[in-house]
Amino acid sequence: MSNTHINDFSLLCRLFGNLFYREPNDPILADTFAWLTQGGLRQQWALNTDSQSELSLTLLEKQANPTELTSSYQALFAENGAIPTAISAYKFSVHLGLKIILIPSKLSKCCLKNIFCLV
Repeated sequence: MSNTHINDFSLLCRLFGNLFYREPNDPILADTFAWLTQGGLRQQWALNTDSQSELSLTLLEKQANPTELTSSYQALFAENGAIPTAISAYKFSVHLGLKIILIPSKLSKCCLKNIFCLV
């Protein structure tokens, strides 16, 4: 994959992350939904496509309507939605831990760094 494709793919991942994170009626996404319905995603798609990915892109273009998506978003992610949004609902916690990096050598040295990790 060329650097251009990697950059395009990175931007697409950020786009999908933003669409997932924000409510569909968020004003920040208005131009994004317009771009999606106009086929902008298909033009920038960085990966090879097959019939299923082409169908997915077509459906995304047709269904990129924030008004229609808002009720589904609320049913999933609102305060009493079907998917818990609190990290505590997933039975893991975030705390200060240690990262151990093993350096291959006869002495088996290691390096410790304080980081935040999921346990």
